[in-house]
Amino acid sequence: MEPNYRELLKDHPRISVDPRIMGGTPCVKGTRIPLYVVLDNLEGGSNFEEILENYPTLTREDIRAVIHFSSCLASAFTHANPA
Repeated sequence: MEPNYRELLKDHPRISVDPRIMGGTPCVKGTRIPLYVVLDNLEGGSNFEEILENYPTLTREDIRAVIHFSSCLASAFTHANPA
């Protein structure tokens, strides 16, 4: 069973999923920057300042929103698929 992504998105106004933008890949709202790009940068060791320098349309709040949404998504998936 999959988590209810529409409900999850309601609580995360900085995140958008639109089939007309990046083929429906979750992005930071108002940009074409996919969440995975921000997460890959963080995982690769980039700090907020480096990400903001490389993606000037992002804000600190956007990066925090990506982290929070990803955490909520993982939690929702885990609760929908208990071991």
